[in-house]
Amino acid sequence: MESTARVRQATDVLRITSAADRRSTDRDLLADAQAWEELGRLVDARRLAVAAEVEWRSRPGLGSDGLAAREEQKGGKELLAERLLISTSEAKRRISLGSALAPRWSFTDEPLPGRAPMLADAVQHGTVPLESARLILVTLDSARRRAADEDLEAAEALLTNTARTAPVDVLAVVAQMWTQALDPDGAEPDEKEQRRKESLKLGRLRLDGSSTLSAVISAETRAEIEAFLNAHRRGTTFVRNPDDGEDLEWHEAAQDGRTRAQHHSDALWSAFRAGVRAEQEGTGGSPASPHEVITVITIDELERRQGAGHPDGVLARFSVPTVERLQCSGTSRLLVTDLSGEPLALGRRTRLFSAAQKKALAGRDGGCAWPGCTAPSAWCEAHHIAWWNRDGGATDLENGVLLCSHHHHLIDEPMSRWQIVIHHHERYLVPQLRQGDPLPKHRMQRHRRHVRGRPATEAA
Repeated sequence: MESTARVRQATDVLRITSAADRRSTDRDLLADAQAWEELGRLVDARRLAVAAEVEWRSRPGLGSDGLAAREEQKGGKELLAERLLISTSEAKRRISLGSALAPRWSFTDEPLPGRAPMLADAVQHGTVPLESARLILVTLDSARRRAADEDLEAAEALLTNTARTAPVDVLAVVAQMWTQALDPDGAEPDEKEQRRKESLKLGRLRLDGSSTLSAVISAETRAEIEAFLNAHRRGTTFVRNPDDGEDLEWHEAAQDGRTRAQHHSDALWSAFRAGVRAEQEGTGGSPASPHEVITVITIDELERRQGAGHPDGVLARFSVPTVERLQCSGTSRLLVTDLSGEPLALGRRTRLFSAAQKKALAGRDGGCAWPGCTAPSAWCEAHHIAWWNRDGGATDLENGVLLCSHHHHLIDEPMSRWQIVIHHHERYLVPQLRQGDPLPKHRMQRHRRHVRGRPATEAA
């Protein structure tokens, strides 16, 4: 086919064409970036058109005569994924956008304008990036049932022209204005549609045991989450070098090693776990319910503190320190087996701090006791200072301290650089290798709002 031959010739030329390197001037570098971007948009437009055509030729109505069926594939996206070595989700995205931009066809095989002909023409000529095209289509489709045709055409023209010269963030502001102008019924229909589309999906387990999580949330839910995260942004963080025996001061740090996204994750999941614990203990306004993770581990692994526990129903594994930390949280129970897998015991919750004890710890510590941490007590877990299974530590207030999930992880790591000790009924965070009594500077914090009769500086 002549068009395929021309594409392959162009591909061969590109393979031997180098992008700008360190020796190029700034002007040449930016010009090179713009040229490759224009070329990439043209390639993207052709890929969308091809994907939409493959899907059309594989539509279910064709039965065994469809393109995908003849290639022994379930559908168009599976055929594209197999031939192009891409994921089915990527194939689906290409088909969705390509079909939305593709022209319609009459019964006599004559091309007719599609849903957004002006936008489709701009994408075809590489003047509008795909991210902007998706935004414009979503804006038009959300108002299509409630707006007049001439208003939709005006919106399409203005948004397409804006997308030719403005970044997608600016385009999003203009699109929001058009959404409000095109919708004569106000926000209620949109809210109902948003609630209908709300969803939460757990992705596949990765090789390292982590998973992805995707969600579609309403504007109301997003506003609540953003307000929550903004209200609990990280405050001042203090760090100290445990390897320097001469440095006994806590230093204010620009960051504690976690990114903004990691802070958001810690905050959101700490609040989630706090809600689960409240429901389990019957303190959250609803009857207690038996939410718990059963973790299977052999007696040998538990005693040696080597190996891994396996959560029931999840193809992943927990390190032994993680198993021990989860037991502190009250959301997990151990199923201990022998080497052949025969159950020996299903751990009871006698090791857990009671609701009354947790309230007492919250009253004493006021939140995470790790110096500089601002996590409130509702996000925290009660940690055994002398570990329950390793050290035979008691489940009482003297042996307990509140830690957020992040700092609970740090103290429970196999090679943790820190340890918590009790000295004269006070709790101190000291380096693992330090000898002798802790110093006043090692004292763990009590949140200011819970400290009375002391100078504010001592709470830091």
